[in-house]
Amino acid sequence: MHSHSDDIHLSEEAGLAGLAARAPDGRVLLIAHSEAQAARLAGSAAALVPELSPVLLPGWDCLAYDRASPSRAVMGQRMLALQAMASGTARLVIASPEAAVQRLPQAGRYRAVSVATGQAADPGALCAELARLGYAASEEADQPGDMAHQGMVLDVIPADGSPGLRLRLEGEGAACTIAGMDRFDPVTQRSAGAVAQHAIGPASELVCDADEEMPARVPGLEHGLPEFAGPLTDVFALMTGAAVLLDPQAAERVADHLAQLDEARATRIALCRAQGGTLPPEGLYLDQDTWRKAIAAAETFDWPRAHRLPAFRAGRNPAEAARAYIAKRSEAGCRIGVSGQLLARALRV
Repeated sequence: MHSHSDDIHLSEEAGLAGLAARAPDGRVLLIAHSEAQAARLAGSAAALVPELSPVLLPGWDCLAYDRASPSRAVMGQRMLALQAMASGTARLVIASPEAAVQRLPQAGRYRAVSVATGQAADPGALCAELARLGYAASEEADQPGDMAHQGMVLDVIPADGSPGLRLRLEGEGAACTIAGMDRFDPVTQRSAGAVAQHAIGPASELVCDADEEMPARVPGLEHGLPEFAGPLTDVFALMTGAAVLLDPQAAERVADHLAQLDEARATRIALCRAQGGTLPPEGLYLDQDTWRKAIAAAETFDWPRAHRLPAFRAGRNPAEAARAYIAKRSEAGCRIGVSGQLLARALRV
């Protein structure tokens, strides 16, 4: 039985399938109406239009101007998106309303720690380098952005969603080398296959170079990003020249979010003045005027109406009915996607 949400998902997938043709220079910035929709679209795009190298840009998972920091998983994903946009490898960027109006560090702030089997690796220096990228020391690494150094083993869970890395060391101090590396499951803590090399990306948007004084990573530190990271950039600057498409509900959601940001900042300023504390810096989010200019040439993307599939299972030969339907739709010029190995095998496609 089909539900309304099934129709919504089919409509989104149908729209994504023809998205590449709408980009003047082969790049698209698509602003969804929610974090959930952005994540869903990114997952569908990876399957339907992998040639666009789709990237998800999420917003922070904490309140604006709060005393809590966003999760390292979200910051790692945002920094991965920053690198993909700056390098030009991302042809499709999908952002939530919150992410669309929140600024990012300049691309030059992106850093990664490269590790490889046979490489010299002083454990202390390596841990210090990872700490500068925002990784947190723990007795057991089980969350994105964790690192755990126990004896001759260093476990790291990259914050960008990559599988956990287990580095097996040999030697002493500065003479240490990486004898081998394995993927590992954070839940079972069991190794799961060797890997020769990997670049470990940041776990924070506040990344410090070796010659910079690293501030204590107290909760909420990232809300002061404009003070620590200098002038920030934004997704529109990083995707200059791309086609900007808005979900029909996105503009209203962004307007609501900008109003909430103004209220949150005013509340935080009043609290700081009453109780003491550092005033929240300006520049972390786009203002109303900047947002309006950024979307001046944007287009509302009306998702095509999905074609509901017939009930193949109701017939005597479901596979044959499905094959006939696919053939008919293909002749009509429709693009057909078949999901699932068993289904594809049954249809012999």
